[in-house]
Amino acid sequence: MKQTVAIIGAGETGAGWAARFRVMGWNVRLFDPDDMARGLIGAVLQQARRGLPGLSDVDLPEMGDMVFCQTISEAVKGVDWIQECLPERLELKRKVFQKIQEHCNKAAVIASSSGTFTLAELQGCATRPEQIIGTHALAPVYLLGTSVNSRFRLLRGGVDGFSPVPPDCFGS
Repeated sequence: MKQTVAIIGAGETGAGWAARFRVMGWNVRLFDPDDMARGLIGAVLQQARRGLPGLSDVDLPEMGDMVFCQTISEAVKGVDWIQECLPERLELKRKVFQKIQEHCNKAAVIASSSGTFTLAELQGCATRPEQIIGTHALAPVYLLGTSVNSRFRLLRGGVDGFSPVPPDCFGS
């Protein structure tokens, strides 16, 4: 069974994450209240499908499915990974984390793409702060690595062996 990721916020960063996960074989659920996100996702996915295969000498898995969801709760229900890609407004992120945690599995990883706020700030309102990690991506997300919070070391190899971030990000 394919793993599933929810992307919350489908602007440039969210579109990049969606493309990276989908091309790597994950099913993707997207939530963004802006209808313009659909067009951006299509363009970024096309770029990722051209670029990602050239980074490996191994065939990529079969591409996952992608659906747009009407609500955050619909997007996060039952997924393995939740990638938050909202604008850099702490109160907005905290409010969305609370909504996510109301509806997601307790074992799901909630990863924030924030490059502005500390992990403590992001976790500040969470009911399960240990569930939230930081994954600040370099652009374009679908091609380049990320810097990750140290808690991610607990997930070395990712969920069921696939890591959406390159293994060299972990160090020794």
